[in-house]
Order: sequence, then structure tokens, then C-alpha cells
Amino acid sequence: MSKCYTINDNISFHPESATLSSSLSGARIKINVPTAQLLEAFVNRVGLIISQSDLYSIAWGDNGVNVTPNTLYQNISLLRKALQDIGLSGDTITTVRGKGFIFTVAKVAECEVDIDPEDEVNDVISENIAPHRQDENLTTQSKYKKHNIVLLVTSMFILFGIVIYFINKSIPKRIMDYPKNFTFLSKFDECSIFTSTESHNLGSQEKINAFLSTQSLECKTYPYIYLNYTSRHPTISVISCEHEVNYSKKNNCKTEIFVNHGGLNEIKH
Repeated sequence: MSKCYTINDNISFHPESATLSSSLSGARIKINVPTAQLLEAFVNRVGLIISQSDLYSIAWGDNGVNVTPNTLYQNISLLRKALQDIGLSGDTITTVRGKGFIFTVAKVAECEVDIDPEDEVNDVISENIAPHRQDENLTTQSKYKKHNIVLLVTSMFILFGIVIYFINKSIPKRIMDYPKNFTFLSKFDECSIFTSTESHNLGSQEKINAFLSTQSLECKTYPYIYLNYTSRHPTISVISCEHEVNYSKKNNCKTEIFVNHGGLNEIKH
């Protein structure tokens, strides 16, 4: 028997094989071992804050003392992406400033299966190999013709790939000046500060800088800061990214939410 977990009734997680699968789309995603161990810790403590020190121990064991915070954030980022790709919408893993992370989903149930998903994959591979062995009885002439066809198709794919590569190289990576929903406000230390269009006000710069001065910003790792807040509710979200979100390259971001924070309540829009 192999242990598994069902998330929101349609996502299956198998810790032993480190796989996620969706009963709705049929999609299946393989994740790395530390990321799978982080997810197993989260599904066993839904709605509870798990400290960073606990996550180091869970995912890397005794070697956790040698793991950097950046490595932990990268695995959290990979886990967030895997959960979104498999069909879990929204921010299921939230950073709680100074405390750790919290996993928020509607429902998690533990289950057991007789066959591990990885075994099923191996069965499919074995079945696909059998026809190839039967082809060994083909005549030399048939093999020669087949080889030429494969060579021709391969050459066409290589040529197509080269064309696509040079087309992509000619496209500028900066898609637009700034993200649609954020506007550049100012520079703070080595960070570029953006605020949402609703929140943007040059008069709020001093108070935003005062708020940021109380935070441990990692400007060398995450030099682009996106703030979203409103005077209607005392909640501030801070998204820190390695690159501007309007770049076409893959980005690495982390999200922090400050609840009941009064630092910007007096800002007028």
C-alpha cells in the first residue's frame, strides 16, 4: 500500500513517488524530493503556520543547517508553480512575516493506493518498448528507408528550432515599461518600489519608505518590490521579485502579507 493525499477532492499527491495528479484534467507533475517533503508537511498541517526552521528539518534533515534561505524560497516557489499547474488556483502557500508559511486549501484527506503512480508509468514504458523489439525483424531495406525518413524529419525539426531561436532573440525582453496594475514610485536603498495603480500617490512615498525601513528587505536577491494596499482595509501585500514582472524571462518571487497593519492607514489617495 502507498500513502497518498487528496487535495480539494480532485488533486492527488503521492509522497513516495513525488507526483501530483489531477482527476479533472488527467495532468501529472513530478516534483523534486525536498519540494515533495515540504508539501507533505503542509498537507499534514493545513491552516497552521510552519516555521522556516521546521521546514529545513523536514525537507533536508540533518543537512538543513547548511541550506540557505534562498534555497528554501526557491523550493517554495517551485511548489507554488506545481500546485497552480496541476489546477489549484490562488495563493495556497502564504508567507507570514517573521513566522513562516501557511498552507490554505479547502480540504485535505489521506488515502492509500495499491499501485504507486510511478509503477503505472513504468508499465506504460514497458508496453511501448515491445513494438520496438518486434521491428527488429524488418528487412534491411525497410530499415534503410525508415532511417532516411527519421533523418529528414529530424533535420526539419532542427531547422525549425534554429528559426524560432533567432526569432526569439530578435524580440526585446522588456514587454512594456511597467506592469499594467503597478506604477513605479521610487528607489529605496537598492530596491525599485512599485505600487498598485489604485494606491499610487507620490505624496505617500514618505510613509511607504517609513514602512519599508522597518522590513528586512533583500534588495540584492529581490530588487523589485510591488506593494498593494488600500485605505479601506488595514492589509498590505508585498511581492518581492528577482526581475521585473514585465520581463519575458522566468521570474522568482515571494509574497508577504501584513494583516491589521496600520502603518499606511493615513495615506490619502
